[in-house]
Amino acid sequence: MKRTIRVFACVFCIGALGACSHKDANAPLSYVPADTPYVTANLEPLPADMRTQLLKQADTQLPMQVTQLRHAAKAVDKGNAHAADLLNALADEFDGRTVEQFAKRIGIDPKALYAAYGVGLSPVMRVQIADTAAFQAFIGRMEKAWGTPLQTTRLGGIDYRHVRLGQLKLEFVVAVEKKQAVLAVLPIDA
Repeated sequence: MKRTIRVFACVFCIGALGACSHKDANAPLSYVPADTPYVTANLEPLPADMRTQLLKQADTQLPMQVTQLRHAAKAVDKGNAHAADLLNALADEFDGRTVEQFAKRIGIDPKALYAAYGVGLSPVMRVQIADTAAFQAFIGRMEKAWGTPLQTTRLGGIDYRHVRLGQLKLEFVVAVEKKQAVLAVLPIDA
């Protein structure tokens, strides 16, 4: 009996180790550094009924969010017309759409996996994208609203776009890597 239990325990451990060693290359969580100070992620898509409920709740709040974006655009300092244009363009992306329609329009499947985490204290978000061209088009629309093309830099075989955030010593970075959108706010010297 003890031998059977030991054999079963060994087989279970080997199976568990094998399962742990299999890493989906497109799982956003697989890119989170081991020393991250924070992380939130979904390891599998939400069940359909829960996703429907959350999207329904988000849809009821969306018109108020659009209004807040438009008010924020009006409140932006007059010396920063680009920021006001960007906020209005973002409001236009949501206006008259559901959250699911918005997500699909920008190439993100509402069932996509994501991870939000810190590299140091800098926030990074990775989300799986279903349509790279749609996501790139969304970034292009935001870039057009900003009024200036984002700088493009190539690092480690990946092209990423970035823009300095005003007088802050930070920059917004966006890239597409392996069917994932990667968005981050990083120190300019990162």
